[in-house]
Amino acid sequence: MCSGRSRTGRVREGMKFRLDINGLRAIAVMMVAIYHFKYQFGYGGYAGVDVFFVISGFLMNEIYNKVDPDLKSALNFYVRRLNRIYPALLVFVLATFLVLLPTLAPNALMSFAQEAASALTFSSNIFFWRSTSGYFGASADSFALLHTWSLSLEWQFYIVFPAIVFMTHRARRFFPPWGIYLALGGISFGACLILSPKFQNPAFYLLPTRAWELLLGALASALPWRNRAPRTSEVVALASIASFFFLAKDSTNWPGLATLIPTCATAVLLHANVGNEHTSLRFRPFQTIGAASYSIYLAHWPVAHILHAKQIPFSSLNAALGLGASIGIGMLSYKFVEQRFRPQPRHMVALGGAIIAALFITASIGPSKYWLPAEKVQLDSYASYSGTERNARQFGRYELACFITSSNSSAKDYDPRCINTSGRPRLLLLGDSHAAQISEAVRREFSEFSVSQATASGCLPLPETFGQKNCTDLMAHIYNDVVPAHKFDVVLIAANWQALSGMDEGLISAIEKANDIFRRSGGIVYVVGQSKVYDHALFKILQTNADPSKHELDRAAQMDRYLQSSLAGLGINYLPVYSFNCAMEFCRYTDGAGEPLMFDESHLTPSWAGVEAALIRSYVMKP
Repeated sequence: MCSGRSRTGRVREGMKFRLDINGLRAIAVMMVAIYHFKYQFGYGGYAGVDVFFVISGFLMNEIYNKVDPDLKSALNFYVRRLNRIYPALLVFVLATFLVLLPTLAPNALMSFAQEAASALTFSSNIFFWRSTSGYFGASADSFALLHTWSLSLEWQFYIVFPAIVFMTHRARRFFPPWGIYLALGGISFGACLILSPKFQNPAFYLLPTRAWELLLGALASALPWRNRAPRTSEVVALASIASFFFLAKDSTNWPGLATLIPTCATAVLLHANVGNEHTSLRFRPFQTIGAASYSIYLAHWPVAHILHAKQIPFSSLNAALGLGASIGIGMLSYKFVEQRFRPQPRHMVALGGAIIAALFITASIGPSKYWLPAEKVQLDSYASYSGTERNARQFGRYELACFITSSNSSAKDYDPRCINTSGRPRLLLLGDSHAAQISEAVRREFSEFSVSQATASGCLPLPETFGQKNCTDLMAHIYNDVVPAHKFDVVLIAANWQALSGMDEGLISAIEKANDIFRRSGGIVYVVGQSKVYDHALFKILQTNADPSKHELDRAAQMDRYLQSSLAGLGINYLPVYSFNCAMEFCRYTDGAGEPLMFDESHLTPSWAGVEAALIRSYVMKP
């Protein structure tokens, strides 16, 4: 996130230095830092990023509308922005790498290299959209450069903004610039409101649903009307931002309607332009922190990340020390990097490329394996487990294609030999990847059965299901063709229920219908319960010595309780496996050989799949 001058020095060349904008930067960066150091009184601090977005949009319009909107001015605009943003970013990325290197396992080091590459190419918002379960989830703490997402989003807006200004100049006869900003911002805001409730992650990270905040700042700059009550407007705006900071307790559907509170308040303050002599933000603390706000922003998240990675509790004292360290580091960076380190743009780009290359080369060597504990390095091997032969055997897709995934073009890839009717009794394992993960273990545990497997990812393993076509086609084939032709004595239906359905009567009635279909042919159905789901790959959580229970998705536990209570009243067999790794409130996350419970967020490793399959057998074969 950066403003017209990346929160450093004067707000704009040729424009009177505005103390209110500099003070507003101080408020915004302190809001974000207080939130990330987990002070309970400032949960609404996450909106500081939104305040920065509006400031950036305002200053971009102030800067770019003073020049002719042509290719040369656009290139000059990009060069100036790069000169302001990139030096400190380069320094902080490299410094963070050097600090973390001694403790990063080889796979974690490669992950950091990917983060750094996305940060230095201004694409980290896209990277974190695809790599995190959400900005507000616990897994976000595991990414050392998460805060660079906003820098990338702003840079992407920089790329398109000259074209928007050019359009406003061409259409000036028919539409005023503020009208075009309002229209484009309205479209972006509408997309935000539509997408955020169901797709919060992309709505949060991506430009199309965030552009309205920067356009709101540009709108405040372009409005031709003067504010007739600037001091009152400033006081009301600051009170609104402060109220949100102290009173907000929920980040659901953010960005959304509630985002209008801090963003509109910021726009009102910027438009009011109360004057340097009268602004409430003219005092030295605001000005000192505001001048260094960019570097403080760059510094604060790596400090918070280190506290998280080292499992240092965010007590009042530790949070205060972390916040103080962030401000101190930011001040030093402002003085010695932002004000003094100004290489030529081509040199900066070359240096960025060299840093990216060096990080990937170092990560490919994985030097930390020579000094880290063996168990942490062993856990690191599960980063590539899904592509191994062992994984293919575990999921039933090595010799026969009994598990269909999105990589399969159609259900025709399913091997009919996966339906084994050679003898009696017969067992059918039906489901998604959560069924496939125990297929090898089920064959071993139920060796006296002829075991059939019909598994596919992307839909519920129920009649008349919906989802990925290759999955729904396979389920239709099983229920319409296989079940009427063959009798199965035992049917195990397993799925990641929480990911595929809501907790509603539709799910229960579909399970009831599946139970009736198999019962009519003499089969006994067992619904394998919802298992744990983590917000991050479990092996990575264990590598940081974090408490895995704090990273469990609440929705998975809620689904387990919902299914258990709902199916009990219908007489349908429900096999609770959610806490099979726990006994007497003590939970194990690795076995005696050091194999973790899961190799990603929700899928069991072979040894633990065997434990679950043995538990399932104890339920099914109970006298």
